[in-house]
Amino acid sequence: MKKALFYIAFLALGFIIAWAMNILERTVANRLVLLGIGIIFGIGGGLFTFMQLRERGKEMYLQILGALAGLFVAFFLSASLAVIANSLTAHAFGMKQEKMRVCRLVHQTKYRTRRVGRRGVPHGKVPYQVYAVYVIDNQGDTLRTKITKDEYRRLHRDDTIDVLSARGLMGWRVTELAD
Repeated sequence: MKKALFYIAFLALGFIIAWAMNILERTVANRLVLLGIGIIFGIGGGLFTFMQLRERGKEMYLQILGALAGLFVAFFLSASLAVIANSLTAHAFGMKQEKMRVCRLVHQTKYRTRRVGRRGVPHGKVPYQVYAVYVIDNQGDTLRTKITKDEYRRLHRDDTIDVLSARGLMGWRVTELAD
């Protein structure tokens, strides 16, 4: 039963971190504040885990390993939850539509390893395309947003597009392209 709960918690943590990384691509956040939030809660989680293992009389190396695991889990969980809370509150407060100018279109080719069967990873990489647009708002801030291939082909430099934008609970700006 404990193993099942551990696996479920591990999967939930992975889902939360992946969701936060997806949101972070559309968020203009101060990375130092995000790092600070993660460090503060990470140290607290590491100390809490260390004290709990110490009270149970575990060996010193298990206390240190547990403290490191608690530190990393609390760091990533708190930073991820801060990004998610900011995005959800930005959507709850209402997104305002703004006209912004396209200053740059980006097309990148990234690579992932090719898999053959369950264990086989032969030489060679499979390419895939990533598209993004940089827009300038009225205050002069440059914002980056991922776009689809069709939007990339449709947009040109110096075009004016509609962007939905709002600030969330943490004060970070969340942007999305308007349909």
